[in-house]
Amino acid sequence: MRRALYAFVFLLLGGGLITVGLVSPGWAQDQEVIVVDGTHWQQMEEDQKIAFLAGMMQLVEFERQLSGGTFPAGEKSLVPPLAKGAKGHTIGDMVVKLDEYYQANPDNSDRAVLHALFQAVILPQ
Repeated sequence: MRRALYAFVFLLLGGGLITVGLVSPGWAQDQEVIVVDGTHWQQMEEDQKIAFLAGMMQLVEFERQLSGGTFPAGEKSLVPPLAKGAKGHTIGDMVVKLDEYYQANPDNSDRAVLHALFQAVILPQ
């Protein structure tokens, strides 16, 4: 059940990326998995960045609601630290921090935005 939920959410997020115009439909059809990295991030418009992060945080909130407001202890998941580390940050704050991260770390532009989010926002907490 949980795997099916994650598969559904991943497909939903991938569809959202196509919807906000991050990738063209032709490009998306040729790819098995869309991993948005720093190169993509730096080419995105502000509203696309906001939509990407808002979608990610919607998934975090959805998972929190499914778990009854607390995350099960002992489960390996990036969602609990993401939820905790994002607390007190607005989406706009996260966009700025990610922009600053990629400017300061151009060698990491091939890394996923999620990796950069942890480095720039979540872990410094």
